[in-house]
Amino acid sequence: MSIKIKKNWSALDNNLVFDLILGVDQAADASRLDNIASAIIHCEGDPNTKLMEIYKDIHTSFDYHFMSGIYVHGYLSLKQRRLLDGTGQGGVYGDLHFGHKGHSDEQHFEGFIAQVPIH
Repeated sequence: MSIKIKKNWSALDNNLVFDLILGVDQAADASRLDNIASAIIHCEGDPNTKLMEIYKDIHTSFDYHFMSGIYVHGYLSLKQRRLLDGTGQGGVYGDLHFGHKGHSDEQHFEGFIAQVPIH
């Protein structure tokens, strides 16, 4: 049985927001991420939203510019990993560049923006 888990990640003082929905298949003996997740990317006070699908082990590239002047580009993908203690984690991994158009404030983030335990 697959359950849906909602997570979010934000940047630029919560003006850039990623609302994420991940599916986790919870079998009796193990759990794993579904092969697809979704992200809704939006900015505070901006009516435009961007919807994208994220796939396991595939880098999904994007380049979004919002009316507020905020931009974000990079890629997202679903990844799973096993830790040394035998536990596992899965989630949305991103390599993101974002900032305000016309300003020299670009920031970079690389890592998991949402994680869930798996076993």
